[in-house]
Amino acid sequence: MTKILLEKSTSGGIKIRFNYAAELVEKIKKINNRSWHPEGKYWTIPETEEALLQLLALCPEHEFSIELALRPMLIPLFLQQPVPGLAFWGRRVWDAFDRTVGAAYF
Repeated sequence: MTKILLEKSTSGGIKIRFNYAAELVEKIKKINNRSWHPEGKYWTIPETEEALLQLLALCPEHEFSIELALRPMLIPLFLQQPVPGLAFWGRRVWDAFDRTVGAAYF
């Protein structure tokens, strides 16, 4: 399991940081419009619900740490009925939601 840090990028996307893990890199490469930034050693994905859902669905076994500025974006994703990709979301994704958004929102 790898800890994945999600931060708001100054360029308008979502910045993804983690210690190198080849299998995680391969999963991120499956996300549309992702970019690798070698100077800062991080990935970015578009700041969209679709890209975030894709990331969460691809990485349910990993632990997410989500920057405060991105947390409001998660609320609609978790309140949708039914939530796309729900079957792929592991316990760690739900725990991350509870620690970041859920406790403060509900």
